[in-house]
Amino acid sequence: MVRWRKEDANRRKQMNKEERYKQLCEQVVAWAKERDLIHPENTGKQYLKFLEEVGETARAILKNDKPQIIDGFGDIAITIIILGEQLKRRYTLSCTNTIIEMDLHEVVRRVSPDFCNPSAMNFLHDAAARYGLDLVECLESAYNEIKDRKGKTVNGSFHKEQ
Repeated sequence: MVRWRKEDANRRKQMNKEERYKQLCEQVVAWAKERDLIHPENTGKQYLKFLEEVGETARAILKNDKPQIIDGFGDIAITIIILGEQLKRRYTLSCTNTIIEMDLHEVVRRVSPDFCNPSAMNFLHDAAARYGLDLVECLESAYNEIKDRKGKTVNGSFHKEQ
């Protein structure tokens, strides 16, 4: 009986996390639409933004800067969500306890405008877990940082106000 309750609680926690992920995706897409970023012709610039965030995250990992690693994984997730919206693809997330050993190099390989694997977010989830992080929490933290950001989109790239 106790084991069943624990499994049920874990299942509920995963469902809640997946629901929170969906809600955050909707919020990120709305944010990007408000800033006029969702255009198929902007996918190249969005992919470059994705690569920029991967680079910043890699630097944080090399420096073992945990707050910046958290921010980095959240920012990468945001760029993937926006890229997916531009390409009219949805990235689902299955928050399972089965973690595949994944690193940032593999995430980059699997997330390109040409390939755009629908499991990209799961790969990122696994890469974050490698550092003891929860991707949904990273995404929520990054979204909370950008949600009120002001700026303008110039040539398909958002420039925040200083």
